[in-house]
Amino acid sequence: MWCTPRRHAGVINAHCLLHVYDGDPPVWATKHNPLTPEQHAALTPPPRPVMEPDAELADLDEADHLLIAALSEDARATHPQLAAATGLTNSTVKRRVDRLVAEGVVLICTEFPPRRLGYRLMSYLWLRVDPARLEEVGTALASHAPISFAAAVTGPHNMVATALTRNTNDLYRYLAEHVGTLPGVQYVETAPALRQVKRLT
Repeated sequence: MWCTPRRHAGVINAHCLLHVYDGDPPVWATKHNPLTPEQHAALTPPPRPVMEPDAELADLDEADHLLIAALSEDARATHPQLAAATGLTNSTVKRRVDRLVAEGVVLICTEFPPRRLGYRLMSYLWLRVDPARLEEVGTALASHAPISFAAAVTGPHNMVATALTRNTNDLYRYLAEHVGTLPGVQYVETAPALRQVKRLT
């Protein structure tokens, strides 16, 4: 179970993520069709296994930890580079990395600054949604082009989303014309991000 902190009026509240509708891994860029279907297919990682809440942790040995440490230093490292960094053979590195990816221990995704595509404003949306319409609203948000992340959470706001827009005018139009018209949305609190320190955890 993941948690996301939220600071308001000097108080930090922690909200548990109950269900992620969009953004794990991030797919925001694919909504804007910057790649050809062939390019998108080549960069799409294999589906990750669904982890049950009571599932046992992955059984990792020393070699796995060495590989993970090497990948944390350089996620673009080739198999020969990982072999040199860990002391393993190329074939062992490939086999172990494939297993770590297949088991969901290592996640592969393509990350880039949205500003490169002209989207300079990132805003957090905290929504109150009728409980009976959570799935409907979450699925709708996930289909919207500006949304890079959407999830149901615990707390007074039962849904959180991240919107990427070109400017405040685009944000206004998105809120007024798309979010505000969704049946079941009672309230939306918008918090533009002033500076982004880290994107992925």
